[in-house]
Amino acid sequence: DEAEVVTNPAVLNVPVGVSFGYRRALGVTRGISAYATPMYRWTRLDSDEVVSDGTFSLAVGLDVSLTQSVGATVGAEFGRSNGATSNAIGVALSFVPGR
Repeated sequence: DEAEVVTNPAVLNVPVGVSFGYRRALGVTRGISAYATPMYRWTRLDSDEVVSDGTFSLAVGLDVSLTQSVGATVGAEFGRSNGATSNAIGVALSFVPGR
């Protein structure tokens, strides 16, 4: 009797979270904002058997306007993913022409 092999298991991810933020003007043309988002992610994998798991993580970020046209962002996510600790950090510059 041949065993059944599942080649395309069904995966369902349901993220739930809430964001908290703070924004403040720095003079007339600049500003700063900070935010934090705690999240819970429920995952269900349906292949040979159904497996459910849930993980918590936290995302944080900081935005700063350097001039009227240039801004900087730094953000990070800390938490657990698939049983292992997973951290990610990102940095970006933004430019709005014509200001």
